[in-house]
Amino acid sequence: MHTNTEITKHFLKEWKRRGNNTIAEVRVLKAGGPFTTKGEATLWKCLELTPKEFQDDFLQFNHPANLDAEVDIRGFREYIVLDQKAGKVGGDEFHLQRQEIVFCTNGKVEWICEDLYGRKVSYILEPGCGLWIPPFVLHTFKAIRPTNDLAVICNTTYTQEDTRTHDTFKKEVFQLLQSEIVEHVVN
Repeated sequence: MHTNTEITKHFLKEWKRRGNNTIAEVRVLKAGGPFTTKGEATLWKCLELTPKEFQDDFLQFNHPANLDAEVDIRGFREYIVLDQKAGKVGGDEFHLQRQEIVFCTNGKVEWICEDLYGRKVSYILEPGCGLWIPPFVLHTFKAIRPTNDLAVICNTTYTQEDTRTHDTFKKEVFQLLQSEIVEHVVN
């Protein structure tokens, strides 16, 4: 088990090594469409990345960045969040390594991103809208419509039973890092 001081020092070192990710690196993504398919269904082109964007940006991070470096979590994973009810809040977290590309597939959500400097930006996501979120950006979403669904693609693997693969950290840890940043900027 690591102390808060060890975690804070490690995270700040990693954040600086990565180039101090901020909300400026959050990318807004727009889907193409809708298009009608040959089978008369509706098709949305949600995501299109060039090989360079995919290889050099989305899949890029230098292992090991996590504290328990004996496990390599680099990879490709998709998951979905279904039936998030109106008024409910999700996320309220940040990641050390993981980048996420998130799309609203149903409903409407407010997505709030905050960086370690305390700058915030808010986005409204509806079907056809998405975000690319880098590491070290706190993200929180609030469901607006009666039911809301999200599709998430990320660049890390995850095994629920193996905490060494967990790269999700609570808002409280983020706030601790923010206080360290403010202290270094002031001094």
